[in-house]
Amino acid sequence: MKRRTKLSVYMAALAIAATVTVGAATKTAHAEEDINIIRIGTDADTSENLETVAKHPSSGTTAAVPASGTTAAVPSSGIEMDEETVGAFQAEYYNLTTSGGSWDGTYYTLNGATVTNAFFCDGTYTYYLQADGTPMKDRLTYHPDGEHIIYFDEDGHEVFDDFAHISETISGEETNDICYFNTYGYMYVDVLTWDPSGQEIIYITPYGVVQVEGWFQYSGTLKWADGTPATEYWNNYGGCAGGYVIRDAWGFDWEDRLTYLQGNGVCKYPEMTADGVASMIAASIGPGTDLERVSYAAGIVAFICQNDTYTTEGSYYNKPEGVFIQRQYSCAGSTRALGLVLNYMGYSWTHINENQWTHQWCELTMDGQKGYADGMGGFAGYGAYPY
Repeated sequence: MKRRTKLSVYMAALAIAATVTVGAATKTAHAEEDINIIRIGTDADTSENLETVAKHPSSGTTAAVPASGTTAAVPSSGIEMDEETVGAFQAEYYNLTTSGGSWDGTYYTLNGATVTNAFFCDGTYTYYLQADGTPMKDRLTYHPDGEHIIYFDEDGHEVFDDFAHISETISGEETNDICYFNTYGYMYVDVLTWDPSGQEIIYITPYGVVQVEGWFQYSGTLKWADGTPATEYWNNYGGCAGGYVIRDAWGFDWEDRLTYLQGNGVCKYPEMTADGVASMIAASIGPGTDLERVSYAAGIVAFICQNDTYTTEGSYYNKPEGVFIQRQYSCAGSTRALGLVLNYMGYSWTHINENQWTHQWCELTMDGQKGYADGMGGFAGYGAYPY
């Protein structure tokens, strides 16, 4: 079940680089350059990204992902949540509507005196008036409770229910991060949440930073925005692109290992045998027409081939093991690799031009029509093979 929280965010569409052409299919498999993945089961050629991320494409700190079996190095945003603490203090709160006084946009005057070291609402926005009476601007700071972190933007407005681009840490160091502040103005820390559409997951690290790009390890204390522990993620690996957790995609991780990013965004690694990889590819392809499903399979095999080395020498170049395990491929090897996936998907197929020094592909029946699928080209279609 999806757990959602209402977020006020701005959205912008950014194009995904599509590297696989899928014949006559109505859906496509997409590859993304930055993190080396291919998405499956999507019918859009664009993905929606947070406008703040679009405006600041270098924002967000990418975790240094460790070797397998070690603990991930968590990126530091400079917020130093664990090391830096402050004591709670009392801060007065004034509201222009109920407290009276005058506000000129810089100073709030009440009973002839300039109000300092206090929260103030002008009826629309909330400010923190510093020791000199001026609003705190473009600044992260601790809430008076000494626990939560809040933010005032370049206009001095406290941020609620929104993302913010952070350019300076609490200690005054330059940074370039995206953070989210909830209904109370508290910065989300170590949280998973859904975007407004309920279709995309956003991961906020233990340092309060939106994970924008790259591979990372989820923390062992991660929770959903409503406080529910996200136990299925704890200490597992994942990836982000464009500010969203990558889901339903195949990719090669930071160690160049083949992995499937499941529907929840957690990496799952196949048993490294030809049958282990082929069966997991088959299982990852959801419902659809035969042509759509076979096209996805061909696209995934072609994506793997694109990360292999082409050869017609050795013991594996013409076998599924070559494509999936030995990282080498040929027309024959890619055809047999796709054929093995088709076997697990329940399709009967014929190897065209088998054992010949010419291009090869799978011939099969899809949706009651004769058709073809090319594991090296990454496409499928009805009718006679067109090339």
